[in-house]
Amino acid sequence: MPPNVPASVFAEREAVAPMGAAPVAPASLSPSARMRQFGVAPESLSDEPLLGRYRILELRDVGGFGSVLVCWDVRLQRRVAVKCMPLELGASAVTLDEALAEARASSFLAHPNIVTVHDFEVEGDWAYLVMEYVDGVTLAELQARVEGGVLVFDEVAYVLQCLASALSFAHENGVLHLDIKPQNVLIDRTGQVKLGDFGMASLASAAGWGGARGGTVGYMAPEQLSGELVDERSDVFSLACVLYEAISGVAPFRAQTAEASEKLIEKGARPLGELEAELEEPIAAAIMAALSPDAAARPSSVTALARVLLGGPRGRGAAPAQGALPGAEGPGSTPMRPTLGDPAKGLASIRQLMDQTAEDAPALADENLAALDPPGRRLPLLAHALARTSAAVCAFVVLALAGPAFGFAPEALLDWGVSWPYLAVGAVAAGLAAAWPALGAAFGIIDVAIALLAGGLSPATLALALALLGAGGAWWVLFGRRGLLASASFLAPAALLCPIAAPGLAGYALRPLAALVTGALAPAFAEVVGVAAQNAWAGEATALALAARFSGPGPWVVMAACGVGALAASLLTRAAAKRKQRSWLAFEMRLESDTYRATHAATSAFSPEPFAEDDWDEPLGSPPAPRPSSGRILAGAGQVLATSAALAGDVFARSLENGGIYTPPAAPTLAVALAFLALMLLVVGLFGPAEEPLELERERREASVRSAG
Repeated sequence: MPPNVPASVFAEREAVAPMGAAPVAPASLSPSARMRQFGVAPESLSDEPLLGRYRILELRDVGGFGSVLVCWDVRLQRRVAVKCMPLELGASAVTLDEALAEARASSFLAHPNIVTVHDFEVEGDWAYLVMEYVDGVTLAELQARVEGGVLVFDEVAYVLQCLASALSFAHENGVLHLDIKPQNVLIDRTGQVKLGDFGMASLASAAGWGGARGGTVGYMAPEQLSGELVDERSDVFSLACVLYEAISGVAPFRAQTAEASEKLIEKGARPLGELEAELEEPIAAAIMAALSPDAAARPSSVTALARVLLGGPRGRGAAPAQGALPGAEGPGSTPMRPTLGDPAKGLASIRQLMDQTAEDAPALADENLAALDPPGRRLPLLAHALARTSAAVCAFVVLALAGPAFGFAPEALLDWGVSWPYLAVGAVAAGLAAAWPALGAAFGIIDVAIALLAGGLSPATLALALALLGAGGAWWVLFGRRGLLASASFLAPAALLCPIAAPGLAGYALRPLAALVTGALAPAFAEVVGVAAQNAWAGEATALALAARFSGPGPWVVMAACGVGALAASLLTRAAAKRKQRSWLAFEMRLESDTYRATHAATSAFSPEPFAEDDWDEPLGSPPAPRPSSGRILAGAGQVLATSAALAGDVFARSLENGGIYTPPAAPTLAVALAFLALMLLVVGLFGPAEEPLELERERREASVRSAG
């Protein structure tokens, strides 16, 4: 069970690292391993993409009720932040469902100062909130960078203006935040301030984090700490805590437990005017009023608090003219009201602070990360579209080849009355195969079996059709139902009328055992279609010709060679995919180790040592991380090996049939095999090694674990 870690930096460090224990170096473990070690991730989490599409780049933060990962979205080629939160801590199903619904609704608020939410997923006992990645720092990290952890008044005014705008919008839409803290205030490199984690507080409370009451100790209002009814004034209290800390460098109510924090609130914070003598008394008094234990004594809304703190005769956010004194009046002038600062000047100041971290940007830029993926993976829908199209085309061609058994032949194309029904059936089958590629192989097997029976019913044709349905059906149930390219791997040799055409496709697309069986059966199915086509789909003649053909060693040698070639290609493709993942992991850890101290050491629970002030302007001296291997060379070698094995098998089979005399492959066969090899090398170059076999294998293992449990 994850530790109930308060969100304060110091409490996080105490909860994650035992007293006196040396913190874990940031690059010593992978992000997922660190998450499992500290109990903030499912035990099943691996270094493979999270939710099937998010590569874990970095464990960004460990908060009060979960963890935040920086991930790379392999589909949309962008960085995202993924908040992971456990849901198995004793909540009732009804309460949890209600909280999930509220979290989903609250998460999708659209506002410039609110972190955009891309997706909300629940998998097993964990909830995953996929958000935009804000390329910058949190307010807590920014405060840790400046002297004394104190922002100037203009900077605080700008932060207040942004947060007040975000919270006012949320409150108008009936959403409370209830977990406002510096760690949830994000500042990007342009100075834009965004508030994150909307909707997470109620979900955390429902998930069993009762000690935290859904928020963070040190920033929660007393009514939230005690579990009483909350409203907009609870967020006013939390916002005031953030402002107090930004102005003074002191968190007024930070404590190890909720009870201790409540006592500090009842006692009252030290007057802000005593900590910051330059702060005007009306401003300090307004913030202290917002920190009142009594909700009735606080400003009624965030807008009301902001209006007081950012007031002035020229409207909200305006500051007195340069050199003007508060309260100074002239003829016909409006009395000046006290103001915390000038938000415009605060934005300019924060931008200057953020510019000091610009040296880190080239190493972590999204376009640089995207360039590390093969070109085809940068177009998320291209791979799926090609896989579905290949299944549809192969199914349509096989159905067209079997057309003569139903009265459809190339010469029948001119007779629309004969051709259109069969073409319509083929088009519907192709469309269904595009929707679910597994149907392509099923349609092809069934159509060929029916075509053999339609060409003349006899014991021989019945036996051949049943053998085809039995072997093909067993293959489909065991291997053909899964994977986008399984159907194309099985049907391509028959569609091309070349038994040795496509062992590399099976090796690229399928797991080793599936590739071995598919690589062996696909040439046999191609032999059936080819012999039937030569005999005009006459059932009896086709059955006799196939019996004679398979009575010799030739087809069996070709089947064995193609199966072994597909197996070798599958093993090399899997090795390439795993090597690619390990290379990516090493690359990501290198990026993290190079930039970790420059961007996150101030607040991370895994910081090896405090960050020195002198290091702020130091350039990163480490060499750039090596480009991760794509695995394309190894996967391409698998394609060459598969085609070579198939051609060698064809040559050996021909020599056996010709009394041991060496006979080269027929020119059309050689041309088709080499053309298909070139096509597969292009696919490998565009998309890299296929990762689908690894995903299917992981699903199979998880299913076996669930069934065993």
